[in-house]
Amino acid sequence: MAEKAAHKVLSKERQGEIALLLLKRQLRKTQISAPADLKRDLGNIAKEIGIPMLELRDFLLPLYHAEIDLQTGFCELTIS
Repeated sequence: MAEKAAHKVLSKERQGEIALLLLKRQLRKTQISAPADLKRDLGNIAKEIGIPMLELRDFLLPLYHAEIDLQTGFCELTIS
């Protein structure tokens, strides 16, 4: 009979790596909103999770750029 693997506590760094991979996967599966809608969505999300909208934008913008690059071969998205 196979033994169960012991539950391992992951480091904060590894948790962050996995969270980022999951987020990138989700971005690939969803349609990217128009910039005006995206700005509103970011504001709502930032408020919900308790961080400044500009900080969330700075975190997500490189991910959006990378995803747009993968899908189109170029990137021209800006959120101000």
